[in-house]
Amino acid sequence: MSAADMTEPETMTGAAAVATLLAGSGVREVFGYIGTSELALASALRRRLPAYRNARGDREAVFMAAGASAFHPGRAAALLHGARGLTNAAGALGDAWRNEAGFLCLVGLPGTASQPFLPPHGEPRLIESVGHFAKAWYELPAVGSPECTVDAVEALIDTVATAIETAREQPCGPVLLGLPQDVLEGRWVPRAALAKAGRRRAPAPAPAPLSDAVRLIEAADRPVVLLDDYLLKDARATATLREFTERVGAPALQVRYRRGPMLFERVSAAAVPAFAGWYDPSRPEHAEVLAGADLIITLEDRNMYPRVVGDLPDTRKIAFTCAPERTGKNGYLGDDDVVVSGDTCANLSMVSAALRRAPRRIPAIPPAGDRPADRSELWPLARTIGETLAEVGRPVIVDDSQMFGGLMAQAYDTLPEGTRVLGDHGAFVGGGLATAIGVALGNPDRSVVCTLGDQGFTNGVQGLVAALEHRVPVTLVVCNNGGSVSLRKQLDSIDGDGDARRVEHLDNVQGFDYVRVASALGMPADRVVWPDDADPQADAVEATLDRLRGLLRGHHAHPGPSLLELVVPGRADAWAGIWSVSGLEPRSVGATA
Repeated sequence: MSAADMTEPETMTGAAAVATLLAGSGVREVFGYIGTSELALASALRRRLPAYRNARGDREAVFMAAGASAFHPGRAAALLHGARGLTNAAGALGDAWRNEAGFLCLVGLPGTASQPFLPPHGEPRLIESVGHFAKAWYELPAVGSPECTVDAVEALIDTVATAIETAREQPCGPVLLGLPQDVLEGRWVPRAALAKAGRRRAPAPAPAPLSDAVRLIEAADRPVVLLDDYLLKDARATATLREFTERVGAPALQVRYRRGPMLFERVSAAAVPAFAGWYDPSRPEHAEVLAGADLIITLEDRNMYPRVVGDLPDTRKIAFTCAPERTGKNGYLGDDDVVVSGDTCANLSMVSAALRRAPRRIPAIPPAGDRPADRSELWPLARTIGETLAEVGRPVIVDDSQMFGGLMAQAYDTLPEGTRVLGDHGAFVGGGLATAIGVALGNPDRSVVCTLGDQGFTNGVQGLVAALEHRVPVTLVVCNNGGSVSLRKQLDSIDGDGDARRVEHLDNVQGFDYVRVASALGMPADRVVWPDDADPQADAVEATLDRLRGLLRGHHAHPGPSLLELVVPGRADAWAGIWSVSGLEPRSVGATA
């Protein structure tokens, strides 16, 4: 108990009670951008948690909490003002749910007495309405007469514990908790009642019915595993996947995204020998393996629909997933297929242990890495970044780009073992910078690099204020290719007249200099210019790469935020092999990409 607590009376404010419960549940830090309704809670959190940080923005608070909780669900929370903050951050909240980042979002609401007169003090049914963008939502009711206090205290303890547990349960996700101002500021919670609360544990889920999965695997001669990067959010995933593929005798391939955000964490072939790389249905070797499979086992599928992976063969399937509704929407499961829901890593381990047949030899599949002929002109840039990151050890890459992320994905094999990658399945351009700040603050043992496109930096620049204030050690690598190369490619595929180059609204803002902006804020900032030539001279390229290596090393050594701008060509041919202008599903007559 702190000295401040010893001087307080036997009853606590609702704010102090909430802060105490959060601390006892393992919440370590809160990112806030507060208003009037939650001032009392912000004060209580500062006193009871290891860290309270001003996020300097509504959506920034949500993204920072998501980043800090990325590898430790529920480690951080966001604190927002009700009407202004939550409505401004609604998109960030939806993006965090799409990426299954688990954390609590505390929302200060107007006092219960004034709520019948809303607006202008708030928004009607705010938590319920915005709750559609989150995994779940809860709202504390008014505290009634003194004789109702016991019930209110029990409701407070139960609601806070349930909200935190819900955020941490797979699939993880953001959970809203609405807190009226009078509930926070009133002194009505007995200390004795709160002291008995303790940290609740969620009840163990019922065991999944695994017998059907075991039976199908036992009978299969040519099983294949197809996984999505969501599996890798679980710290047990690599070891579990290795054990499972070896026990089943199945090669493993991973979904690859070829449009929109394209850089996501990938399985390491060194850690999982059965892993054959990203699945590419256009490669004859991959098409042949899937066509010849007598069982396809999907792991934590969220996006294995035809546009992403093409049509999967009409083969028996087992889907291991903690989010069966997100798997089912993709339409490849038939009535005779098996869905194993719940804790996927635990279920895979149980299936491995239950198999009676001897392990079978895993068929060799040629690696799915990019062939030299498919690599873009800029591939050496990505290779150099990967090789230089290998010197820093255990890096985390937070990607907020499209074409740059696709370039880094081409050179994924150059990244060091143990690299973690946070891509964005919600494609919220502008959230990566704040997410990277949260990752760096929540994981001080990691080296954090944020790869940004032009618009990712422009839209997320507000997060730099918090990065500077908290001296966050994060390196921003901004790829400046003059505008939206991806959308120009897309427009050319639609119009077919090569006129996309002249569409001004796809260009960068004239006069907005990334290095000058960062320098004006007091950050170290440098620029590397790639030779703008369809066939650049070898010595010019090597000199550019040497400069890039040296600057990356220097920026990594800086104790706060820093920026490195890469100026590269915007020519479509310089980005060969990156960004597919159409999906893999069969296209109907008259359909556009």
